[in-house]
Amino acid sequence: IPTVAESGLPDYIANSWFGLYAPAGTPREIITKINTDATSALNEVKDRLAAQGMYIVANTAEQFAAFLKTEIPRWTKVVKDSGVKPQ
Repeated sequence: IPTVAESGLPDYIANSWFGLYAPAGTPREIITKINTDATSALNEVKDRLAAQGMYIVANTAEQFAAFLKTEIPRWTKVVKDSGVKPQ
């Protein structure tokens, strides 16, 4: 079986990730509190997650927004190039 790169997709990268979202206009102090609490909770389970091959990236809201600005266009292109049509 050929690798993904050998199949014509040399730059193929696919990772699973999870993030927390809040409505636009959520006060900064609420965003910071959610981030702090979520990071703390994840630290409690990071060893169990690592044993399953997962790793934690506890970004700030700004870092997550920057990440999404690269992910959304990349996956939009993948869907468009695949020819999948909305149902």
